[in-house]
Amino acid sequence: MKRLKIYIIILWIFILLTGCADRKILEDIGLITTVGYDLAGNNNIRSTMVVLQIDPEAVRNIDVISSEGLTSKGGRLNANLKTSKELQSGQLRVALYNEEIAKRGIKPYVDTLARDPSISDLTYLAIVEGSTKDLLKHEYHNIPDVGQQLFNQIEQLTDKEQISNSTLQEVQQSYYSDGIDPVLPILKRDGELIRVTGNAIMRNDKIVGKLSPDDSFYVKLIRDQYHAGSIELSFEMKDENGKEQKVTTVIDMIVSSRDLSLKDKNIPQFDLKLNIKARLLEIQGDIDLTIPRNVKQLEKALNNKIKKEAKKVITYSQKRNSDIFGFGEVYRSSVRHADLSKGKWHEKYKNMTYTMKVDFRLVRTGITE
Repeated sequence: MKRLKIYIIILWIFILLTGCADRKILEDIGLITTVGYDLAGNNNIRSTMVVLQIDPEAVRNIDVISSEGLTSKGGRLNANLKTSKELQSGQLRVALYNEEIAKRGIKPYVDTLARDPSISDLTYLAIVEGSTKDLLKHEYHNIPDVGQQLFNQIEQLTDKEQISNSTLQEVQQSYYSDGIDPVLPILKRDGELIRVTGNAIMRNDKIVGKLSPDDSFYVKLIRDQYHAGSIELSFEMKDENGKEQKVTTVIDMIVSSRDLSLKDKNIPQFDLKLNIKARLLEIQGDIDLTIPRNVKQLEKALNNKIKKEAKKVITYSQKRNSDIFGFGEVYRSSVRHADLSKGKWHEKYKNMTYTMKVDFRLVRTGITE
């Protein structure tokens, strides 16, 4: 009898919990998949949302809604006044910020995403040249769902290691770490296409410079490591007769590792070693790769090219006082009681020096072998 009473009590608890649950019917919900933020007048924020509607009878399953508010959440509340469905952000996959906002700082907008438990840490963040509203509201001839297009585009470029990982989790981690700054992809509407124009380098949460897609290769090379990836490189090299000529190559299947160590904490000074293995996919130039000596010459030329370009990217980032490579992380872990803060590290980073060694090897030279 006692056991029966316990079962009845448990049953009533389940019934009460079920009755209190906030039921969500998909047909009554608008799922926000992409959001873009622009500055508007009177210190307002304009939020532009790509909304997926689950409605078999709808002529169009995608809506793009813009609204203004003093905050990003306020913009969403005002957007609710323009639709018959309750807007939910649990399916958000991409968040965009125009350059004006990025110059002021994206921290308030990133924090509000991070605080929302319904939003995934794997949501991609990106900077937009021009208006995010223009990019999202444009009716593209060959893009039926601009939100899905953006997600697929950023994801495949991240997987192919052509751009750095810019998920909410990665950006938050870089921002709150004292020894590294975030890096985000830059997007631009180019007619009927959406193009990735490079990477935005940040100091804390503000954009302070831009790198081309080719320069972004060296950021990942120094900041992280490659497991795939490809790049086109042009340079001058001598053939077997000692004649100088221009050579263009495409290398892929890149595998790299870095060894970064602190040599002098007072300057500070670092020792950077890059180990790279790659396959030669294509070569334009009169180089006979059946001759081992020429392959060695090609490796040396590629080695020098990569070293030269990597130094240029570091110099550019130092001038803008943005440590997107993580030198500060190595400093913090190497110096006991460093008491490092973002501000302190940026002061040291401006005067940082380093030595660089690149060890490049071709593991295959294609069908010429």
